[in-house]
Amino acid sequence: AMYGTAKSGLFTFVKGLALAGAPYGIRAFCVTPGPVMTRPGMAGMKTLLNTQAEPQEVVDYILYLCSDNGRCVTGSNHVMDCGRLTMKPQ
Repeated sequence: AMYGTAKSGLFTFVKGLALAGAPYGIRAFCVTPGPVMTRPGMAGMKTLLNTQAEPQEVVDYILYLCSDNGRCVTGSNHVMDCGRLTMKPQ
């Protein structure tokens, strides 16, 4: 329950930052990664795409969002979980 509350609070905070920063050209967003290959045990985590993100893939996506290519993105949450949340609970 505490995790969900904190996560919801973060999403609301990001939206507030986006609203406050927009007049100044400041953007805000949140990236929510799913399984990331940071340790050997992560390899067994099931995802819809049957893979997990590499740390560099998460970094590259964040850099994209921060670049001029992501200039139309603000106030949103970006889920990078290889479809894990789309799967049926087991």
